[in-house]
Amino acid sequence: MGCDIHSYVECQNNDKSWTPEPWEVVTQYEDGPFGWQSYSLFGWLADVRNLSEVPPIASPRGLPVDVSGTVRERYDYWDGDGHSHTWLAVDELLAYDYDSTFEDRRVTPGYTYIGRTGTIRDFLGDDFFRDLDTLRTLNAQHPTRVVFWFDN
Repeated sequence: MGCDIHSYVECQNNDKSWTPEPWEVVTQYEDGPFGWQSYSLFGWLADVRNLSEVPPIASPRGLPVDVSGTVRERYDYWDGDGHSHTWLAVDELLAYDYDSTFEDRRVTPGYTYIGRTGTIRDFLGDDFFRDLDTLRTLNAQHPTRVVFWFDN
């Protein structure tokens, strides 16, 4: 059985006059970021399916207490089938040292240990950085975070 990510971008609402929610989901990015199945990415984001034993950026934190109503509804829909609920501020993602190295401890079919050393940047791949560039643009306008969890 596979594992998938459910991710949502939220921007902080600095003008509370039009909504009571401090965070709003960015509807134009409802399908993600990081919306592809990648156990390498999942391991780095939240220590989920971490076959490579990559050091995660952070341990799962649960849903933010002030999560938007839209994301709360989607969380409720998944009920007990979602796991490793967490969030990351885009500032955290932007500040991370992607040129740091680690030893990829993934085992290949037949149980052969690979033991390759490389950068986190190479490990995550180009798709991750395309999404990060989009998040950087949003974050320049309003504080932005990514709320996500996994299912399997």
